[in-house]
Amino acid sequence: MFWTKAPTNLKAPTNIRGGLFFCESRIKSMNITFIGFGEASQAIVKGWQAAELNMFISAYDIKTDDQALAPAKHAEYEALNVQGCATLVEAVAKAD
Repeated sequence: MFWTKAPTNLKAPTNIRGGLFFCESRIKSMNITFIGFGEASQAIVKGWQAAELNMFISAYDIKTDDQALAPAKHAEYEALNVQGCATLVEAVAKAD
């Protein structure tokens, strides 16, 4: 799917989900990767999930390189059904 901010002059709010205007005929699904998975990335994922968008979402966060911080970050990935990547290279390879 491709999206842009919804135009303010639309008369009927068709094809609008979560404040975004979608042209669904262009792309049927997307593979999105976040580099860094903090508060902003997680909020975006929650919004997309609420809009029931057809996306495969993966992420890499440098905190997963630290043995003390990795378990909490992996729990965040799992809680939002995000595929955690072990390396930056793996994460970039998963993105469209």
